[in-house]
Amino acid sequence: MFRLIPIIALLALLFFGVSWLRKLPPGKKRQAVTRLLIGALVVTLVFLAITGRIHWLGAVLGALIPLGKTLLGLAAQFLPFLQRHKAAQSPPPDSQNSNISLEEALLTLGLKDGYQAGTLTQNDVELAHKRLIQKLHPDRGGNDYLAARINAAKTCVLKALS
Repeated sequence: MFRLIPIIALLALLFFGVSWLRKLPPGKKRQAVTRLLIGALVVTLVFLAITGRIHWLGAVLGALIPLGKTLLGLAAQFLPFLQRHKAAQSPPPDSQNSNISLEEALLTLGLKDGYQAGTLTQNDVELAHKRLIQKLHPDRGGNDYLAARINAAKTCVLKALS
């Protein structure tokens, strides 16, 4: 009888977990599953360490798995040769040679309405560029291509205004 209670509890958790995952939007399902699996791994390692079925060092090393991404980021900061090697593999695109039309540049920066109304200023272009580049810069999780397109769009619109 005592062994039946944990099995029923696990089945109930599994049922509620699956129904919760089905309600999530598609973009967040993978992240939620990853977090659940890591949490299950940590709970399992702690359980095994408490019951004496695994050495406590094994549980500590297993518990460090969720911190792996953070530890790799710290390693990249303290070991700069890792960053240089990565940069040498994929050089950033050259934004000076990007051919972009004025209409595409205005759409990229979100300034088409202001340009059509004739109220667009250089300050508006710089503020729109700053807002976008802060979100999409490669150092903040964006990529080189988007940053280059935003810079090319700014250059194109500023040339058209002058």
